[in-house]
Amino acid sequence: MSTAVDALGSDAPINYAVLSPIPLPKSVMLVNNFVLNTTKFLNRFSNEVDLKLADVSHRITNTQTLLCVLECKLRSIPGLEDGPPPPVATPTVEPVPPAGADAPPVAEAPAWTAEGPPADSTALVAVPSAELANMRRAAEHPRYRKFFKMLMMHIPLPACQQKMSVELPGEDTSLLERPDELVELSAEDMEEE
Repeated sequence: MSTAVDALGSDAPINYAVLSPIPLPKSVMLVNNFVLNTTKFLNRFSNEVDLKLADVSHRITNTQTLLCVLECKLRSIPGLEDGPPPPVATPTVEPVPPAGADAPPVAEAPAWTAEGPPADSTALVAVPSAELANMRRAAEHPRYRKFFKMLMMHIPLPACQQKMSVELPGEDTSLLERPDELVELSAEDMEEE
């Protein structure tokens, strides 16, 4: 076999009609060796992937458990309901009259305390109107909550919009870009909440 190649020279094309074929047992051995090595590699690879996925799943479960515990602890603190945060007490500053001038007496403004505004100050307390009672932020709305959760899990926006258009046909998918927009609750949405 090598004598035919040497006689022709290394630059000449090889005439495969002259060469004898590779023996069948050798071909079968090469194919079996390839299949065996590929199977071993794929088995090792799948085992490593399974172990890593199990580890990630375990860490996600631990994080979710910790988050639930922290949320329960936060709910147990009184005064942290959905209302606005309590106002910060501001110090009162008394004006100093100019020297030698008879300034009229200045009525002092009622001082704020750490508990909130003065008792006679009702103009500063915001009362939600009837219109806002049936409104929710889009991110908190029961109909759209699932899609905003998908966004928080770093699923691309176009994929979330596609899913929303399939599950809620006719809805404005650009709402996912505006999570703070107020959306009215329907009777079905109030039942879900």
